[in-house]
Amino acid sequence: MINVEEILKRLVSFDTVGDKENGRIISWIEEFSLAAGFETEKVTNGDDGRMALIAHGGKPGANGLVFMGHTDTVPAGEGWKTDPFTLTQVGKNLFGLGSADMKGGIAAMLAVMCKTDPERLGKGLEFIFTFDEERCFGGIREVVKRHDIAADCIVIGEPTEMEPVVATKGTVAFKVDFTGKEAHSSSPEGGVNAIEMAMDFIASVKKFYRGLKRERSDIFASPTATLNIAKISGGDAINKVPSACSLGFEFRVIDNAQKEKIRKAIRAVIKENGAKAKIEEIFSLPVTKCRKGEFVAAIEKITGKESVGVSYATEGAFLPEGSNAVILGPGSIRVAHRADEYVSKSSLDKAVRIYGELIEKYCA
Repeated sequence: MINVEEILKRLVSFDTVGDKENGRIISWIEEFSLAAGFETEKVTNGDDGRMALIAHGGKPGANGLVFMGHTDTVPAGEGWKTDPFTLTQVGKNLFGLGSADMKGGIAAMLAVMCKTDPERLGKGLEFIFTFDEERCFGGIREVVKRHDIAADCIVIGEPTEMEPVVATKGTVAFKVDFTGKEAHSSSPEGGVNAIEMAMDFIASVKKFYRGLKRERSDIFASPTATLNIAKISGGDAINKVPSACSLGFEFRVIDNAQKEKIRKAIRAVIKENGAKAKIEEIFSLPVTKCRKGEFVAAIEKITGKESVGVSYATEGAFLPEGSNAVILGPGSIRVAHRADEYVSKSSLDKAVRIYGELIEKYCA
């Protein structure tokens, strides 16, 4: 029987940066799933042919448990001491692109899959492997649109060092284009400076944010909303009053009601400042919170760790409202998206053990 490290070695060998080898990795996972006795179904993106895979076994109908993970990775970047596409052991750690985020989680899912006899399960068990999580969440959007994810409990195998995550912050991001009036820099009073308009806008938004920060949710390690002024561009010459400036920024919120407060505040700031500006909301994700019921209590008992909330987003933001989903996977988010990404052997082994216990509890 193939072990979890051998599975991870094979997964890392696929170049899935931007889903480059999406077809190859999905075909390999499908063959693995079929050999383990699970039935499979592909969900194909009609625009470019990228595929997600659903593997299911056990009793037809409502699933007791669903495991989810994305197969794509970010680019390797510079500074790797090992080949990012060759799983390399150094001490007790396994280095490779995606080893933590999140091919390690998928390897643990597949390892426990091949230890499970689907015909002996009393309830349904499903594994969902997606694409395009790192850029636009296109894979989970496609799956949710065409497949009913019905389950008592859902596990998303993102790297959490096997600490159960039951809440993720929401996100709302904006682009604002300011329009001023050009003039020679020797006579700036004849123009309207778009960069200064953006500066005044930023000052007002930060003032609003100071009030928003008074709202807290202690489930999150960072218990308040955050603001990031992320991008700004404007002007084309030092001796001209700039007529255009573009600004990009985002908030991470602790509850979904904050997003509407933010939208109203931004519109009010534009109106109060008298700025000529076009506002575009470019991205929005909801806050997700798992019901703190028996499922969370069981995971806390099995892992020996209390559940927490995090500031980043996962595919759980696209699940149907009320889904009972916990983020739980091997490796650390702190080593993801950087050179020399790794997962420890002990973390992988722990994931296989805990995933197996969950299947025994909810699907047997």
